[in-house]
Amino acid sequence: LDFGLGLPALISGRKLGRLLDQSFGDLRVEDLGVPFGAVCVDLFTGHEVCLREGRVSEVVQASYSLPGVFPPRHIGRHMLVDGALVNPVPVSVCRALGAEVVIAVNLNGDIMGRTRVPEGGYARIAGFDILELMPGGTLLGGLNGVARKLFRRDPDMPSLFGVMMASLNIILDRMGRIRLAAEPPDVAIDPKLGHIGAAEFDRAAELIDLGYQAAEAAIPDIREALRVTSYGLDPQAPPAG
Repeated sequence: LDFGLGLPALISGRKLGRLLDQSFGDLRVEDLGVPFGAVCVDLFTGHEVCLREGRVSEVVQASYSLPGVFPPRHIGRHMLVDGALVNPVPVSVCRALGAEVVIAVNLNGDIMGRTRVPEGGYARIAGFDILELMPGGTLLGGLNGVARKLFRRDPDMPSLFGVMMASLNIILDRMGRIRLAAEPPDVAIDPKLGHIGAAEFDRAAELIDLGYQAAEAAIPDIREALRVTSYGLDPQAPPAG
């Protein structure tokens, strides 16, 4: 993690941006083999923005720029942040892109389970006390006196960033419920991720495995949705073997 000193965010995102540049190069969204749209929100107007053209690396960075965590991205005339603020599970975008069957993966379904109580201390809300998760257990020793006072927390209280992330989690959870009720997908996949904190990047393999298991469990529902919804098939016909 590279801290965003002098930026309007905790993490500068430069290292991750370089990694994306290396992975995608100059590949553009409009040259992808399938329709793709990255959902963002304009920080100043509050309008939802779906990016369907531009460099994949830049578009992806805009779509994950969680306010306060990663800095906003300036693309065209927009100052963009993570679209999850207004559309956490963008079923409507998939419909607009022409999808006949929408399979939605809701990563926020178990989001309010992320408050955990470690031994001997207050809950590290959302697993986002990044300074305690760095190699060596803390980064405080390398900071000056002012920074140490800013980042240090009372062991009986959540951290500044923990409070920020927990509050954002509540917003995402409520907004997701509202949007899914108004715009339901054909199939919803809800992996249980509440026990994994937002900054526990070292548990990526575990996250992938949980997603695989959740998708595998949804295969019967996916087959049924394809049978009924796609290609004008008779919903009364027996399910395919």
